Amino acid sequence: MMRRRLITNLTPLLDMVLLVLFAYQIQSSFVLARTATTARSEAEIRRDTEDSARRVARENEALRGEREKLLRELEELREKNRSLEEHVRQIARVLHGMFGRVPEDQFFRAMAGASREDARKIREALDRWQSEPAEAVLRRLARIESYNRHVTSWMVHLRDEHSAEVRLNDGPPVRLTLSSNEAELRSRIGKAFAEFEEPKDLVIVFFSWGRLLKTQKDLVEDVLEILTQDALRIRYPNKRFYLTREGYRAGE
Repeated sequence: MMRRRLITNLTPLLDMVLLVLFAYQIQSSFVLARTATTARSEAEIRRDTEDSARRVARENEALRGEREKLLRELEELREKNRSLEEHVRQIARVLHGMFGRVPEDQFFRAMAGASREDARKIREALDRWQSEPAEAVLRRLARIESYNRHVTSWMVHLRDEHSAEVRLNDGPPVRLTLSSNEAELRSRIGKAFAEFEEPKDLVIVFFSWGRLLKTQKDLVEDVLEILTQDALRIRYPNKRFYLTREGYRAGE
């Protein structure tokens, strides 16, 4: 009787133990499942991280290659600019030797922005005409567009004791009636210049004459001196004006 009661009392306890074991087994299954999932996630994260690292490394390598290419191109451009600058300096020295009164640095400033093609054409022209008289070279330069893009030439030529011609670069001449009155003559020549388009930063006024009395030539030259040194600089404060004399042209 005692034995039957003991067995009867142990049965609920065994049931509880079985329930605990079953719950533990279920919990272990969940833990194993979560562990496996976590392991897979970690592997995927590690794989993604490694892929990202390799991709970043490739991109960095490409960027380094592009950077090195840009640095090489930049150095090539700097070398070309140094070469162009020296080329322009040589042109400025040659032009200064021809124009005389115009400082070399003014030519350099005027042509500092010249393209390589403009500089090449101007230098070739100077080389081609170097054996000719300076006056002829000066007149020919006024016909070259690559030169006129950087320097403006105002040509003043006395044809006789009553008239002169004024032209922009190698453009059509404008006939001008002279006057023995200095103020009137200055007004007429200044008005003729004002009719031209706005000049470049460097303006060279060429003065030449035909068969004229010396007094008439001197009067016009004095007027041009006043204009280039005073009146024109006031009208165009940021530009530089220089008077250069082509001199006497034979046969006129």
